[in-house]
Amino acid sequence: MIWKSVIELENRGGRLYIGGCDTIELKEKYGTPLYVYAENRIRSNYRRLVNAYKKHYPKFKVYYAVKANNNPAIVSVLRSEGAGADASCPAEIMIARMCGIKDEDILYSGVYNTDAELKYAVENKVRLNIEDLSQLYRLEKIGVPEFISFRINPGIGKGGKEGLVFAGPDAKFGIIERDVKKAYARAKQLGVKSFGIHMMTGSNVLEIEYYKEIVAKLIDIAGPIAQELGIRFEFVDIGGSLGVPYTPEQNELDIDEVAR
Repeated sequence: MIWKSVIELENRGGRLYIGGCDTIELKEKYGTPLYVYAENRIRSNYRRLVNAYKKHYPKFKVYYAVKANNNPAIVSVLRSEGAGADASCPAEIMIARMCGIKDEDILYSGVYNTDAELKYAVENKVRLNIEDLSQLYRLEKIGVPEFISFRINPGIGKGGKEGLVFAGPDAKFGIIERDVKKAYARAKQLGVKSFGIHMMTGSNVLEIEYYKEIVAKLIDIAGPIAQELGIRFEFVDIGGSLGVPYTPEQNELDIDEVAR
């Protein structure tokens, strides 16, 4: 969350303290440039998010997008809180494993994957989340995993600005709605045993009503697929997009209301 409430920032006699640490002393000890992260703030933000959702969905789990910040110290903090990892490349899989995240708690969600990247994910037995049918066809030659999730494009998307919209008629990510059933049917035919379904429609969205609309749309797609094909989704991944206020006139997103 933005530092609107500056709990971790203090001015003590003209010296900036972050999380109780004197930044001058940090500079003298570690040199500059220097990135300083407030571990307590990371943990409290994580717990606030998880607690809000678990009131309604006891099995809720966060998969931290390692690309957001791949600092192993931060990944380790979130792992200790119970988070899994969403990895977008083999290097992020390596970081997640190095930080102690189990393979079954790593979701590989790379886009435009090479054959080598797909092979790496399959061989390391992390969970595979693919975003187009061509990758499924390539897996027939590389090796079909027991679990597959598909990233779908539900046809609507939103973002804090135009470049942050990742779904909708003009989006380049995700399987379009009319091809979703075909994707799961083919995966099942190839011997895939278990499934997930995923969307990532945008980034930094602050409108509560949007979340209600997009999650309802995902469920409307997932329900008939499960019923018609006789499959059970291990998870329904609603993606990220939770916004933070970057300007003074913006308000913080009400996480409790979104989770409801």
